[in-house]
Amino acid sequence: MNKYRLVAFTIIALIFISFIPLVHPKTNLVPLWLRKGVYAVYRFKGPFDMMFMNNTWIWFESPVSTSSYFSWKITDVNGEWATIEVNLHIEFSNTKVRIIRNFNLKDAERKVFESGSIDLRSTVTVNIYTRKVYLKDAVIGETGFWIPPSFLYNGSIIRVGEVLGHINVRGILKGPYMVKVGAGWVYAYGYEEDESDNQTINVVTVVLKEVVPGKIYGNLKVLNLTYYPNRNVTVVWLQNIKEPWRLTGVGKRGNWTKMVTDFGFIKDVSFRENTIHSKYYYDPTSGLAIKASFGPGGDRKPSQMASGDGLTVALGLRVFNADIELVKTNIPTLMFEILWRGIIGAGALMALLITSKIKRRRKNKENIKYT
Repeated sequence: MNKYRLVAFTIIALIFISFIPLVHPKTNLVPLWLRKGVYAVYRFKGPFDMMFMNNTWIWFESPVSTSSYFSWKITDVNGEWATIEVNLHIEFSNTKVRIIRNFNLKDAERKVFESGSIDLRSTVTVNIYTRKVYLKDAVIGETGFWIPPSFLYNGSIIRVGEVLGHINVRGILKGPYMVKVGAGWVYAYGYEEDESDNQTINVVTVVLKEVVPGKIYGNLKVLNLTYYPNRNVTVVWLQNIKEPWRLTGVGKRGNWTKMVTDFGFIKDVSFRENTIHSKYYYDPTSGLAIKASFGPGGDRKPSQMASGDGLTVALGLRVFNADIELVKTNIPTLMFEILWRGIIGAGALMALLITSKIKRRRKNKENIKYT
C-alpha cells in the first residue's frame, strides 16, 4: 500500500474511532465506565438541611464553606455488585446553624460556627443493574446518581432514587438542553416530574368560584388578590395547606380586588404520602448526574419525612434536602468527549496538511530534477 494512502487511511480510522459513543446502544443496562476507581464529587448550592436517624435535625441557615462536598467512589466491582465509599464533608465558615432535637422547635439551638467541620463516611454495596443500595445486607434505598445508557433519550420515562421505602416521583427525561453548572453551561437531560404518575402524585381540578381572601378550595387557601396595573391583571395567590411553601397564582384581566368574581379552574398538584421529590440532571453520554435537587414528598410530619438518595441514607441521614452540582470526576462526560474528539480531529487534520505539504515538496523537487 502506498505510504500516503496508509496515512490517509490512518487519519480516517482515527476520526471514525473518535465518534464511537462511550456507551452501548439502548439495550445496555450498565455504563461502560462503571468500574473500580471511578468517582464523583459534588458541591452544595445555597443553604440546606439534614436529619439523622436519631431525629437530630440540622439546618444550615447560611451557606457552608466552598470546601464542603459530597462524594462517592467505587472501590470494587464483583459481578453484579459494586462497593461504594460515600463521604460528606461540611466545613464551617461563619455558618449559621439551627439544631432541632426530637422535633422540639421550642428548644432549638441557634449557633454561628466560625470554623470546624462535620465528616460522615460509609461503605455500601450497590447492585449495578437495579442501583439498589445495601447496608449490612439490608436495602436502604436506591441511587439515582447514574442511570443506564438505555434510558438516555428525550421522552424516556424512568423512576430513580429511593429512601427507606419512600419512592421518588416518576420522571420524564427532557433534552438534552443547556444547564448551568458552576460558572459554565453544559448539555444535560432534565428529570421532570410525570404528573400522570398516580403512584406518587395527586392531581385535582379546583374550580375557583366567588374568590375572596381566606377562602379554602380543597388543599388550597386564598392568600390575597393582587392587581398589576401595568398588565391590567388581577392575580389570586393560593397557598397549598399541606405544603405551605408552594404558592400558585391565577390571573384574570381587569381589577377584581374589590369585587367577588370567579377565576376559572386550576390543577392542584400534590404528592402522596411515602414519596420523595428528587430531581436529577444527567450527562447525555455517561448518564452521570451532573446536578441534583433533593426534597421531601408527601409526608409532612417531621417524624415521617424522608428525602435524598440511597447513597445519602448510607451516611445515617433520613432527610437530606439540598441542591448539589458536579465539580470533579474521572468519568468521561459529554464535555470530555467533545474535547478529546476535537483533539483527535485537529491532530488528524494537521497530519493530513503536513502529509499533503511534504507530498507537494517532493513533487516539486522531481519536476525540477527532470527539467
